[in-house]
Amino acid sequence: VSHCEKQSANHKPAYDQGGPVEILPFLYLGSAYHASKCEFLANLHITALLNVSRKSSESFKDQYCYKWIPVEDSHTADISSHFQEAIDFIDYVRRAGGKILVHCEAGISRSP
Repeated sequence: VSHCEKQSANHKPAYDQGGPVEILPFLYLGSAYHASKCEFLANLHITALLNVSRKSSESFKDQYCYKWIPVEDSHTADISSHFQEAIDFIDYVRRAGGKILVHCEAGISRSP
């Protein structure tokens, strides 16, 4: 059973407001809920996930190009010290012709 199939029973969190948001043709922003739903990932042709939350999702590593940058999921968290690492990974995915979903837990604190 894949990670997405295991997660399909999860209920949509109250804070979620729909699907991932397209920032650029290869770059999407969303929540852990979006990252756990195979239909979102497949429909958007996502090939990579950048997890910027305090929880790692180890099961993603087998299905997607995956990077975890541990950051507290709070609107007060200082994310600027992680920008270069995130940019490097996003650029790697873009140069490879992939599409990436950047997500935290709630999808509310990762875009300054």
